[in-house]
Formats: sequence, structure tokens, C-alpha cells
Amino acid sequence: MKRLITTLTAATVLLAANLQAQSEADSDLGFIDFAEFISVNSSEAKVEVNISKPLLKLATSLVNEESPEVAALIRGLESIRVRV
Repeated sequence: MKRLITTLTAATVLLAANLQAQSEADSDLGFIDFAEFISVNSSEAKVEVNISKPLLKLATSLVNEESPEVAALIRGLESIRVRV
């Protein structure tokens, strides 16, 4: 459990450093643009989170020994993009 918390903390720190946009994610299979479902005023704060393949590979390698099932799940992902 301690290793998982450390892994998640490291992934969060690396995520903060990963500010590069992923325009190719829009055309990937399984991409869903939730922006059309959510009504957001322009005055509200907005957050965008992009997790690219290299960061997902790092998370997979960190979690692999402790939880192979989670590692297999992460390994199957191409990218994660969240916009709020």
C-alpha cells in the first residue's frame, strides 16, 4: 500500500510537469469529448489534465510488481485527457 501511494504521488508530480498538448488523442479510438455534454461558463475556472504514453509507461513500471492487474490496465491505455 505504501508503494502504491508513493507511485501515485510520483505520477501526480510527473503529471504536473507534463503540460504538452496531445492533439493526436482526438483521433484515437475510444476518444470521447465530454465538452459537448457539459455547460461551463467562461468565468468558471478550467482545468486540463493530459497524461501521455511515456508517463503511463512509467506508472506501469512502478505499479507492475505490486499490482500486475492494474499495470495491465494502464499498459492498455494510449493517453488520458481530462478537461473540467
